[in-house]
Parts: sequence; structure tokens; C-alpha cells
Amino acid sequence: MNHVRTKIYIDPTLFVGIDVGGTKIGILDTRGETYHRYTTNDHTKMEDVLDDYFASLSKRPAKVVLAMAGPRDEETGAIEITNGNLPAFNPKDAEKRYPGTQFETVNDMVGTAAGVLAEEGIELRELKPGTPTRTGTKLIVALSTGFNASAAVWNTHTERYIIVASESGHIGIQPENDTEIAYLRYLQTKYPHVSAEIALSGKMGINHLVDHILMEHYDTELIAAIQRARQDGRPVGSVLLEFAEVGEGTSRDVSRIVLRQLGNMLGSAMSDLADWL
Repeated sequence: MNHVRTKIYIDPTLFVGIDVGGTKIGILDTRGETYHRYTTNDHTKMEDVLDDYFASLSKRPAKVVLAMAGPRDEETGAIEITNGNLPAFNPKDAEKRYPGTQFETVNDMVGTAAGVLAEEGIELRELKPGTPTRTGTKLIVALSTGFNASAAVWNTHTERYIIVASESGHIGIQPENDTEIAYLRYLQTKYPHVSAEIALSGKMGINHLVDHILMEHYDTELIAAIQRARQDGRPVGSVLLEFAEVGEGTSRDVSRIVLRQLGNMLGSAMSDLADWL
């Protein structure tokens, strides 16, 4: 929705954080815990979302920080998201459009790492027994529409973490058996470089893996359900989970094959990233 931008009040106590991904845009501010959600592809540019959000507040914040899924220009702060159609967002241009409000951008994985380090109420599951060191290097991996990681490295001089951004989702995959090699060869017919994001991400990766495995394990019920989900814009992963948990026969078995292979390859990729650190 487009709004006419009029001169509105700048609230010096209001600060806003925005997460911009390929599927959704989430906004939280210091007024409370209300989560504002926008669908990324419903908008032609980030300013349309800001116009709508500011109009709903009837005021503008003192500062906005956007964590965006894409490489950041360290000189201008401009970011163009990797898995979406929005044009690059430049914070300096935004400050001209919205006078009095300060804008800053960070890579989305920097924002994720900062949140993980600061948040105390996160539900955690132990992957490896032992007592973690307070100042040890942290690896943060996000699997959503895309696939990426960042690292938090402890600086003994400043006694704080330094967060290192990356675009590690673009690294190549390393197949470890004949099944994974077959998947790599399938993707090589489509792409000159098969990255972890292409092969394993929560949107593109799952879709590719489903199509590949269904060529060998054909199942009309699962294919029909996946086609309906794609037409309705629903995640294919949710269909696989449903069939894997409560499905029957071949549909259940094929869904479990897909999820098992995805899990094995993701585990291998994250192990490689951890070894890098």
C-alpha cells in the first residue's frame, strides 16, 4: 500500500529493527513486542514497506537498523538482497527521504549473531555434551529461504565479540556418497556453480531436492500435494513434514528420503564450516 508522505513527528525514544529476507520482512520496535510482518515479493522496494509502517505509527523513529540478506557495500551501506526482487537499499538515500530518522544497515547474519549473543530466553538443544567456554568462537548458521553463516570471535583486548559476516552459502557442496553425487550431477545440468544455497536452502534447495528424488521415486499423491503448495505459495517443506509424520505408504517413505538426505547434507556442510573456524 502506498501512503502520501507528510511531515510527521520524530519520536526520539523510538528505535526500530527490521529483518529483510527473501520471503518476509519482520519489524520490531521499542514500543513493545508487536511483530509487524510483510511479504517481500508484495513490494517493489523497501521504501514502500517503510511508508506503510511509518503511516501505521503516525510518527517516525529516531533510528532504524535493517538486517538484510545480502552482501553489504562497506562504503555506502547499500545492500541488495540475494533471494528477492527488491532493488538495493541505500541508508543515505533513505535519510534524505525521511529527514530526521537515522538509518543503518548490517548483513542479516551479523544481526542474527548479535541477537543470539544477547538473547537469554532462546530455546537451545545440546548437540555435543560438554561445557561451552564463555569466550569461545561462535558459529551461527541460518537455514531459511537462503543458507548462510557468520562467526563471532572473542577479542581479548576489548573483551567483546567481533562478528564476522560471510556469504558462505555460495560455497560449493561436497557430496559424500553416490546418492549425493547423483544430486550434484542433477544440479550441474542447471547451474554452472552448485552452491550450498542452491542445493540445501529452505526454498530453492528443498524444491530442487524434491524434484530430483521424485524422478526416481515417483509418487502421484506427493507430487499433487507439492504442486498445490507451489500454486498456493506455501512452503514445500511443510508438505514433506506432514507426509513424513502422518502420511502412509510411498508418500511417507519418499518424504522421509528427501528430509533424511537434506539433513545429512546440511550436517556435512555445517561440519565443514565449523572446521573452517
